[in-house]
Amino acid sequence: MPSEFPEQPSSAGSGLQEADQRSLMRLLMSTTAATLLGFALLQYLAGQPWLALAELLVGLLLGWACWRIRTARNLTLWIYLYLLPTFSFIIYIIVVPDASASAFVWVYTIPLLAYLLLGRLRGFVLAAPFLLLATLLYIATRPKFLGPLALIDMANALLCGLLIMVFVHVYETRRAAAYRQLERLAKTDALTGVASRGSFQQAMEQSIRETEVSQQGLVLVLLDIDLFKEVNDRYGHDAGDQALRHICNGLRAGLRATDRIGRLGGEEFGLLLPQTDRQGA
Repeated sequence: MPSEFPEQPSSAGSGLQEADQRSLMRLLMSTTAATLLGFALLQYLAGQPWLALAELLVGLLLGWACWRIRTARNLTLWIYLYLLPTFSFIIYIIVVPDASASAFVWVYTIPLLAYLLLGRLRGFVLAAPFLLLATLLYIATRPKFLGPLALIDMANALLCGLLIMVFVHVYETRRAAAYRQLERLAKTDALTGVASRGSFQQAMEQSIRETEVSQQGLVLVLLDIDLFKEVNDRYGHDAGDQALRHICNGLRAGLRATDRIGRLGGEEFGLLLPQTDRQGA
């Protein structure tokens, strides 16, 4: 069966859409950079020049990355380069000597950021080991003999983290499925199942660009059904709908796998025949 749609990678399984990913990453990087620059000043005033210098350099690096990520090609790589050090730092602040017990709350941001920026599968693969490590370290750093109240506090922290992980996973699964369904509906003519007008136009623009590079020819066929109004008037619109579906099935059967068919409106259709000349069409 010919392909009605241009082959484009779906981002439904990769969290937010790319434009939203870039916006979120810029917000995260700029916020982190501003925070580090502020801490660098505090460290310098506290007599820690080397630590202040390190935070200053990291803050400036994040500021540059915030500007650079707007046009970065491999966005996923940039996301990993931000998340891995960030998650590692979150683990560090819960095990550093004299760490506050409330520092554990930052662990809850790990699944949220991972799933939003990487999607369900990659988000789980990245978040799960960090969450497990954070849990084990959190338990290991607590006193061995805890009273009932301390055990309740620990159980609350761990159960809350587990529920957040489950809820985020379920939400991202449902969101990705809903997005795929909406994407399919947007690209498909509901009556005939062929490409919609907008989807066909995108396919045509892509085919033109490919033809300009390959110089192998492209034929665009525009056609409509003569006297189709008489079919609707005489037999009813249900029969007309069946006729449209029948004609589309017939056109599909006669096309190659690389050809595309779309409904442009009413009884009007378009065919894209790549790597074809006029005589071949």
